[in-house]
Amino acid sequence: MKMLSFKTVRLVLSGALLGVAAANAFFGVNFPGEIVAGVLGAGGALALMKLTAIV
Repeated sequence: MKMLSFKTVRLVLSGALLGVAAANAFFGVNFPGEIVAGVLGAGGALALMKLTAIV
């Protein structure tokens, strides 16, 4: 299995941060789904990287 590169980790964490920021923008900072939005953002970023063959 291939080791994750720094670029992969950085892009996945950026996706998670984007998911949390979107949850805060739409639902406010007290919304408990920030964790869910972060996980969805990270998963979306990883899936998009695999689809576009960035990594």
